[in-house]
Amino acid sequence: MADRNHRAAQPPGKPTIVRRLSIGYLLVLLAFSLPPSAGAEPRPVVAGTPIRLPLVEGKDIRFTHLSTEQGLSENRVDHMLQDRQGFIWIGTLNGLNRYDGYRFKTHKPVPDNPNSLGGLRVFAVLEDRSGILWIGVDQELDRFDPVTETFSRFRADPDNPASPSGYLEHMTQDRDGILWLATRNGLDRLDPASGHFTHYRNDPHDPHSLTSNDVRFVLEDRQGTLWIAAGAGLDAFDRRTGRVLRHYPSSQQPPLDRILEDRSGLLWLSATRGGGLASLDRETGVFTRYTWFEGWPGTPGLRGCAAIQEDQHGMLWLATKPDGLVRFDRARRLFTRYRNNPADPTSLNNDDALSLLADREGGVWSGHERRGSEPLSERALAVHRVPERTREPEQPG
Repeated sequence: MADRNHRAAQPPGKPTIVRRLSIGYLLVLLAFSLPPSAGAEPRPVVAGTPIRLPLVEGKDIRFTHLSTEQGLSENRVDHMLQDRQGFIWIGTLNGLNRYDGYRFKTHKPVPDNPNSLGGLRVFAVLEDRSGILWIGVDQELDRFDPVTETFSRFRADPDNPASPSGYLEHMTQDRDGILWLATRNGLDRLDPASGHFTHYRNDPHDPHSLTSNDVRFVLEDRQGTLWIAAGAGLDAFDRRTGRVLRHYPSSQQPPLDRILEDRSGLLWLSATRGGGLASLDRETGVFTRYTWFEGWPGTPGLRGCAAIQEDQHGMLWLATKPDGLVRFDRARRLFTRYRNNPADPTSLNNDDALSLLADREGGVWSGHERRGSEPLSERALAVHRVPERTREPEQPG
């Protein structure tokens, strides 16, 4: 049974940003549908033979770069968001950065200052409806007030019901203003007005509890259902009753741990550590998978997709490893892949993409991991802004 313990600027300058962007990775699309029944009966994720679609190498985008040379605190970018004022917030393993289009301002822990950032490593960032930023750092959740520029901290303690359950993976805010936290020790519900937490965990004796306490991602769809990506599969969760409506166990390993709902209402899922992309069609329940390479799933290397975004044109972008950025044009049934070219300084810096941001101006930003063997220079860049397209990609032969 679920454990339910309660406890208690000026606008930025306009950077030259992405008009269109695409990111690539092995795509495996799965469609699920949520039946109206309230039973949490398992429904296996059936994976048929993937449809292999054409792939072209993208040459139509010139990348501009931001790095430590411009003031970024670290060249690995795991999380990004644009706040209501237009600032870009960038989470790294060496602090939280705010970019105004010209320069960076970095927040880090300050000794003996409890109102500073609570940890160096930033694992999740969310802006709520009131403009407050919530940051997952190390073993705690921080609340940042942009007016006073001060932090308040919620230290994670599994033995304290008035605290986060553990290491924070992801956050979302539902239509009622409640925060939902994906942690390595279950799902947390936080009422930001009262500061009260409610914890939901797996109970092997309760078929309506979470399938796993290893919760990696949480998303509220347009119908108000919470979708929870956990180590044992996907859960459809009723946020009002605190009960799982239906389990979608998956035999895929590593498990699907990223979710996006596109403008048509399809759910797309991916696996950060390898295994592909999946989509859920609620109306038909049809499972469909796509890929652009041969030999799936036995392809060499770790083909992971760490982030999914949809741009203003309905293109899907994937932050992948080791395929760089891949754009999926569903209308043309075509993948376009953007990778590093050592001879071209305007190409992608490296092929290990970690994060994505679609900004309000139509741009798409990608955050990367600088390779350890790559020297730190003006080309060791972690954040990419893609200007408008210059020419069409090559057509498949």
